[in-house]
Amino acid sequence: MSVSVGQVIDVGTPIVEEQLRRLQLISDSAIHYSFFKRPLNMSYFDHALIKDHWFGNSILSQKSFELIFLNPRVDLDFNSNHPYERNNGNFNPAKGLQYRRSIGLYAQWKFIEIQVKPDWLFAQNEDYEGFSELKGPRIWWTRYNWWTYADHPEQHGASDEWRLRPGQSYLKFNYRKFSLGLSSQNLWWGPGKKNSLLMTNAAEGFWHLSLETQIPIDTKIGTFEGQFIGGILNNSDYSPPDTLRQYGGKTNLYVPFRDADRYLSGIHISYQPKWVDGLFLGFSYVNQQYLGDARDEWDVLAAVTDVFRRNEGIDDRIRPDRYASLFLRWIWKEAQAEVYFEGGKNKFQGFKEFLMVPEKDAGFVLGFTKLFDLPQPGNFLEVGLELTKLAQSTDYSLAELNSWYLDQNIRHGYTQKGQWIGAGIGPGSNLATIDLSWLNADHKLGLVLERELHNSDFYYLAYAHNRDWNKYWVDYSIGIQGYTQIKDLMIQGRITRITSLNYQWVHEREPGDPYIGPGNDLINWNFNLSVIYHLPTKRRQMK
Repeated sequence: MSVSVGQVIDVGTPIVEEQLRRLQLISDSAIHYSFFKRPLNMSYFDHALIKDHWFGNSILSQKSFELIFLNPRVDLDFNSNHPYERNNGNFNPAKGLQYRRSIGLYAQWKFIEIQVKPDWLFAQNEDYEGFSELKGPRIWWTRYNWWTYADHPEQHGASDEWRLRPGQSYLKFNYRKFSLGLSSQNLWWGPGKKNSLLMTNAAEGFWHLSLETQIPIDTKIGTFEGQFIGGILNNSDYSPPDTLRQYGGKTNLYVPFRDADRYLSGIHISYQPKWVDGLFLGFSYVNQQYLGDARDEWDVLAAVTDVFRRNEGIDDRIRPDRYASLFLRWIWKEAQAEVYFEGGKNKFQGFKEFLMVPEKDAGFVLGFTKLFDLPQPGNFLEVGLELTKLAQSTDYSLAELNSWYLDQNIRHGYTQKGQWIGAGIGPGSNLATIDLSWLNADHKLGLVLERELHNSDFYYLAYAHNRDWNKYWVDYSIGIQGYTQIKDLMIQGRITRITSLNYQWVHEREPGDPYIGPGNDLINWNFNLSVIYHLPTKRRQMK
């Protein structure tokens, strides 16, 4: 089986994405590929690096037609106490066991490609401790802002659930280095490994039309990559907790969402300057609005036309929800290292506002990776650091309730089926991650340390008025992660112990108790496992 022009590596594919990105640090493999836009196109990489069994088994191959049976994949996720979400696609934020099975077919005929790769999912959806019923009315009223202006419920069902999803399916029409298609695939825009501000696989993929470059376009000034999308976002159909609760005995906290479809358009462009080896620059922008609020037919291309429009004259009641980010990635081959950064704006109103108050509604992702050679050839020590900041400054954004991914007009927020499309840690949160791993071509074993501050935006609005600084909800995590390739199996896993301090912002003290003391401190274990079975290919059978 040979690699075809449009075959892609799905976002979140175990081992493969990670290995190809790492190869840029130690070889000339795909040195002009930014890794800003995923899924990755396999045809750009040196075929010696693309193993046939990474994709599937060719069951029919003729001059202009090929049919491939895709490798089956199983993913499992288990949480012992409460949800722990880390870029797991269409898994629920849930306690208990979940698993996902994926299998499918890929076909190519001349310039047409189709992949049918649905997901079959099971989730236990066990009950767990949510936002405390004992909180006072003002605290509940404050917390409900994040349920009123974003479709992000605490629980996605209260019983065992089976469901079938389209998964990573698509139909594409290819012309030279470009592709036009319809897809339900997850997308990832940006240089981050743990988080990205605008587009990740923290939620289920949404159906979208896409016009994109399949591989970098060479020009006299450097190489370019790009993608334009337009798609429909789906609502969760779940409600937040305690929808009958009132504030002051008169005002219902819960306000039902508008029954309307949302349309999202987005554009991503990246550039590698010809004169600076290893440097990649990029820009992403997204615009979402209710279909019924479109001003004219050009709103289908809003991500493009917004550049030429003025914000004045738009009715605030139908103003779109907008996000923008700039990013860079710099590979230092001699040092076997890379550094990357993404800086973004929530409620983006144009470059003038950005230049005047860049800190307003801002968020960022900053990361660094370094490989150290070990005595045994082909073995490395990998050190990685990534910081994500979505918590807002108290002087601007919180006064206007401009927390990331919330919107007072598009009240479903920046969500797909009740989960964040951008960084999975969610609004108001910060995450710091350190990775230390031994690895080689087929194996990896490492330690991962994390600190996550949960929704500091809510915390400030709820508790700053009484100077109570002792209710921050912070998770400290330590995990063992790794992967291996054994004959026909690719196995990747992670075991994580999460210590949640003041879980759900609960730290109650009795009179006379010390100010600093134990709160609602819980231990949660997360177990994650992905297994891909390599179907035998004709080439491997001949060997």
